[in-house]
Amino acid sequence: MASTSETGHAKNLANLDALITNVSNFGAIYNPSKAAIKVTALQSYATSCRTSLTGVNTAIAAYGNAVAAREIAYNPVSKLVTRIINALKATDVSINELWAS
Repeated sequence: MASTSETGHAKNLANLDALITNVSNFGAIYNPSKAAIKVTALQSYATSCRTSLTGVNTAIAAYGNAVAAREIAYNPVSKLVTRIINALKATDVSINELWAS
């Protein structure tokens, strides 16, 4: 049976936002001694995470576009290379002779 739970960085960020909302609702009762888990620090961390996630999503989109463009550019070459390799296989030329020249 497949898992139905949501995973990933976006879900983690959503959970962080939910945590911030919950601890903010406590008001003055939520006053941890550790500075890293105070509401303001958590909000700052969430903002930093959101910026990083946006950067990653932008980079992934650019990478996908570059891969697609490369596939389109090399598509005509693929058939030519296959024909050349098949023609060389039909001859008695060894691999060492090909690279020696």
